[in-house]
Amino acid sequence: MPRYLPPVHFPLPPTAVLASLGAAWRDRGQQEERALAVLATRFPGRSITLTDSGTSALSLAISASAALKPARAPLVALPAYGCPDLGTAAVGAGAHVVLYDLDPRTHRPPVPRPR
Repeated sequence: MPRYLPPVHFPLPPTAVLASLGAAWRDRGQQEERALAVLATRFPGRSITLTDSGTSALSLAISASAALKPARAPLVALPAYGCPDLGTAAVGAGAHVVLYDLDPRTHRPPVPRPR
């Protein structure tokens, strides 16, 4: 029996969209600084980088980890069944991708059985 997944629906009234656009226009110079300040209090670390997508953020994270061993291209293991953006991020970071299977019951990498 095929399953049906309805499209995502988030009822946002037009007045809310117009109010947010007006606020964005008025505060266009201060939004990034405020966002960075809020993120810095919630997620302390050495630095914060704002990205346009999760794929870009993952690509930056792979590149940053590859910088720890600059002699060779990073090797990234990804599940063979997953979001295409995972592979896109790895390729964007210049990584070599190795795919592995998932256990269909647990959706985790299979655990080798002792012989």
